[in-house]
Amino acid sequence: MFKLKEKIQILQLNYKKELTKIIFLNLLLLIAIFIGSYLMKNFNFVLPSCFLFFVFNYAISFSYDKKISTLKSNNEHEFIVVLNYIQTFLENNFNVYKSIEETIPFCSNFMKEKLGELLANIDGDKTIAPFITFAQNFNSSLIEQVMIVLFLMVDNGSSKDYLLRFTPLFEQLQKENKKNLSQKLSNHYDTLNLLPVVGSAIVTVIIITGIVGIIGGVLNGI
Repeated sequence: MFKLKEKIQILQLNYKKELTKIIFLNLLLLIAIFIGSYLMKNFNFVLPSCFLFFVFNYAISFSYDKKISTLKSNNEHEFIVVLNYIQTFLENNFNVYKSIEETIPFCSNFMKEKLGELLANIDGDKTIAPFITFAQNFNSSLIEQVMIVLFLMVDNGSSKDYLLRFTPLFEQLQKENKKNLSQKLSNHYDTLNLLPVVGSAIVTVIIITGIVGIIGGVLNGI
């Protein structure tokens, strides 16, 4: 449900631990519902409360979506920083392979892993495939264009012509990243504005369920 396994794997979290945590939280919610029903002496509340399980698990799934979105955004932001290093090395007459190699020590673990895979793939495959495969780790189509230009530099050398084509792509990628960060902030505020509405809806359902239970109890006592 909600493709939780796939999302957990993308985040490189321990699937068993995450699943155990989710099951534990669901059990706590179930116990809370039964205790609440027992204290109110109204077990008619139990069945409609299944709606809470859907909302609760949807919220868990949504939290993983947000983490994935943040992770991808951070990775793309870091890629821009990485490109800055690569561009500097290229301008100082390093070839593409050596520029990437020299950049790796300045990267996060994620980027070190992906750049290491890129270099290993280049060693075994002299086509454009390793560069396209690397670009698939990101959402932006501009990153694929940047990697294509880097591949062309491998075959033709880091000439001025290719460096001139590289710079506008780099600047465009920076603009896209700023736009995405702005949109992400806007979406965050929209989510915060929606939370009171969702909370009110849940409270309303609980109150209506309680009232229906009380009325049913009264009618049964007549």
